[in-house]
Amino acid sequence: MIGEVVSRITGKSLADAISDLIWSKIGAAHNATLAENERGFPASHAGMSATLRDVARFGLLFTKNPPAGHSRVVSDAVIKRIFAGYGDQRTADEHGRLPLTYQWDMISNKGELAKGGWAGQLLYIDRDKDVVVAWSGTNQVADPKLEPLPCRIIAKTFF
Repeated sequence: MIGEVVSRITGKSLADAISDLIWSKIGAAHNATLAENERGFPASHAGMSATLRDVARFGLLFTKNPPAGHSRVVSDAVIKRIFAGYGDQRTADEHGRLPLTYQWDMISNKGELAKGGWAGQLLYIDRDKDVVVAWSGTNQVADPKLEPLPCRIIAKTFF
């Protein structure tokens, strides 16, 4: 459904809209690919493949300070909405994690975002430290439990 909404608003296919509005602005070294269903419609909820380095570049869109030479693609207002969430459901759990919004699998009251992918892939962003950690996965389970703790340790230890 989201792919159709994006197409109608932009007048472009989902792939072209992502390419023009996001991918061309992050300094991506390679094109990403989108999975399609049997009728040729993109799987807009999942199925995007990219190199690990380009996934990390995507993560930089959500840091407080974009890399030198890059303009801000995701506005401060959008970031604020991501962390504000929906209604009164913003009580953090014992690990500082907030209820999920805008397709992020983890949002914390410590300025962190995380998104898991198939077989253990992970994109972790610590906005306060301008740190992005990305890794690919080979987990036997297609959708393992998201575990951002190693990323928190990396961010705390090295940054």
